[in-house]
Amino acid sequence: LTKAFDGVIKGLKALVDIRPSAERYSLLGSTYKKKMTQTTELADKMNELRLAADYYWEACNHSGDAEAVYPFVNWLALTCLLVNAGAHKWDAAKPKGAKRPDGEMPNTVAEIEQHLKFYTKDIEKHGLGNDYFEAIKKPNLMFSSWLLAVTQNPAKPPAIKSLATLFLRAWEQASASDKANEIAHFTMLINGAKAATKKAMAKALEDLLKELGVD
Repeated sequence: LTKAFDGVIKGLKALVDIRPSAERYSLLGSTYKKKMTQTTELADKMNELRLAADYYWEACNHSGDAEAVYPFVNWLALTCLLVNAGAHKWDAAKPKGAKRPDGEMPNTVAEIEQHLKFYTKDIEKHGLGNDYFEAIKKPNLMFSSWLLAVTQNPAKPPAIKSLATLFLRAWEQASASDKANEIAHFTMLINGAKAATKKAMAKALEDLLKELGVD
């Protein structure tokens, strides 16, 4: 099965070489994310998570502000898994007066929180459309904030009831495949956390799924 993913990855990379786009980078990130769940060796899983995160960040760099929410929340979720597994380390703080080059990914909790606030304010300013892709943005941003907090203290995750309520409300507009994709994303995160033997994060994610009515 992993060979099938390799064929898809090769084809997507060829398309990116012809014309890079946010969609193509996101598809590469998604493919590596799915491949991770089929990989058995921890080192390979972490490598695929890292590659997936890198491609989602490239998708952010090729997106407008409104379109960047989807790749950003995926990048952050995968980076949280890497941090939780000890495969990546956030900086304690950005050096005073330092400015990251345009397009460089944030690497402190404060910077990540600034991005989350920016996207949330952008949604509040422009509102959400009527389709599911728009409706799911706010729950995903709230989930990202929740997961960021879990990563910092897995043993004491924030409350999940209001987060679950937001997802359930958005899922009222979801097709069966849209909802299945969201659940698959949560399951992938649990897979990654368990692979790194990080039981506290895995349990926090499993508790969220239970609150969503997913066994």
